[in-house]
Amino acid sequence: MAAARQRAALVAPGRVPLVYLDANVLIPEYLRSVFLDLSHAGLIQAHWGKQVLVEVRRILSASHCNQFAASLAAAWGFTRG
Repeated sequence: MAAARQRAALVAPGRVPLVYLDANVLIPEYLRSVFLDLSHAGLIQAHWGKQVLVEVRRILSASHCNQFAASLAAAWGFTRG
């Protein structure tokens, strides 16, 4: 069992890794910022697909609508009941 296993490197010298970003990374500001900064610095190649953008838009729209509705309800004195 002395034979060493050769493993494929996740990052090869001279090559920039391709990173697929999904909605779970693009929505939180801190994660999005980290990955886009890494991409801007040339340390990764960040990619996402059309479906990811559709999901991000859906989530942000729903979140924004909920926040807007809650702020209106609070301003108008409505309570859930």
